[in-house]
Amino acid sequence: MTMTIIIKLNLQGCDGSVLLDDTPSFIGEKSAKGNIDSLKGFMLVDIIKAELDKACKGPVVSCADILAVIARDAVSIVRRIIHLSKLYLYGYLYLDF
Repeated sequence: MTMTIIIKLNLQGCDGSVLLDDTPSFIGEKSAKGNIDSLKGFMLVDIIKAELDKACKGPVVSCADILAVIARDAVSIVRRIIHLSKLYLYGYLYLDF
């Protein structure tokens, strides 16, 4: 079994401003020419934020906060996958997919 994990990080100029939605007087970076086909996942962040706001009866977190938690959890998941794959490679774990 071969397991491939690809992690792509593009940190050039990335900050919370890419999470801002357009308003009548402002075009956000989500809609900017350079970002239209390159940045993904906004809908998921918006859904998580809406659910948290609804559950807490008001805005309690920013989209940037949500991204920080998502990034933390993604790193944790990748670490577990790498750990499990090492156990599998050394014969300590049998994975049946």
